[in-house]
Amino acid sequence: MLAIALVIVATAGAAGAVGSEGDLARITKSGDELAKAGGAKFRGTTTADGGGDNSRVTFDGSFDFKNRTGEYSVDAAAIGLQGSGKVRTLVVGGILYLSLDALEGGDPSSSPNLAGKKWLKLDPQMFGGGGEIGQSDPNGSLDALRGAKGDVKRVGSEKVRGTRTTRYRVAIDAEQAVNSAPEEQRDEVRNSVGALGSGTIPADVWVDGKGRLRKVRLRVAASASKTKGSVAFEYFDLGASVNVEAPPASEVVDFEELLGGSPTTTGAPG
Repeated sequence: MLAIALVIVATAGAAGAVGSEGDLARITKSGDELAKAGGAKFRGTTTADGGGDNSRVTFDGSFDFKNRTGEYSVDAAAIGLQGSGKVRTLVVGGILYLSLDALEGGDPSSSPNLAGKKWLKLDPQMFGGGGEIGQSDPNGSLDALRGAKGDVKRVGSEKVRGTRTTRYRVAIDAEQAVNSAPEEQRDEVRNSVGALGSGTIPADVWVDGKGRLRKVRLRVAASASKTKGSVAFEYFDLGASVNVEAPPASEVVDFEELLGGSPTTTGAPG
């Protein structure tokens, strides 16, 4: 994940102070306040603990909050797939569509099942919430914030891409995040939050003066398919126009149908 220089400036609340219930409400609502912008660009980062620069993966894209759709480019290896170079990825309804041209074996001539196909469909539920592939969906960072609970530590005032924000440290209750989501989204939220690997998730949250989320960093617990680390999303260019739709069915091959099983994910990105 590309390091971001954060400028610490004076703030009315002392760094390290425990915030009020108002701060907790601000955090839980910050994703919804951001969503009012309609769309935005984002930078996502996954980092594995103790792995140095090679464990840091950055992916840039744009997101439509209203329709919960987005697109980004990421190295194939970063999400546990065989291939080289950047893979264009679409996010629609919690489903990922990956461009086949950067995936190993993605050449249509390599398999008759790929003839005329341009996209590989991956449902993160195949992983049971595990692996880096579930962490790369921006929906997860927004959904998780509804589960903020307990004491809030106000770290201080910092600038994120020139915008002054207040940085908070808080714990996320995964089940509360699921239960606080609209009923029709709960299965999707359960999957995205589950990719973080634990019931209680430590988080750092940066909220601007209008109560909008600008950056969030969530800790990832270790498991059989994940290395302990973190995933972060930084949102900017609020109001950006984003138009993402699922590819035509005729151009899509479903991974489960193609290989008859779940892809093998790596323990550490990169």
